[in-house]
Amino acid sequence: VGGIKEKVLAAARAAVRTVILPADNENDLMDVPENVRDNLEFHFVKRMDELVPLVLKAESRRRKAVPTLNGRASRSSNASKTGKEKNLSGKSKRR
Repeated sequence: VGGIKEKVLAAARAAVRTVILPADNENDLMDVPENVRDNLEFHFVKRMDELVPLVLKAESRRRKAVPTLNGRASRSSNASKTGKEKNLSGKSKRR
């Protein structure tokens, strides 16, 4: 994969904490400033089947961090009780 430095810097700016990269690109991290590397968790995979446990673990952590309402996941702030949500143009669309 190319552009590892740019991708990792963009992830850091977007407050991403965990980055999964191909094992073959591990050496490309030397191009990323140390202070950025120190604030991220990296996983290097050789095969696609190594991704599943990493992604599920990250999703589980993300879901725990999502605010809840009465013990249930809250609805999107843009969604109404009728099942409509606004798109970027302000128009409602059916879910």
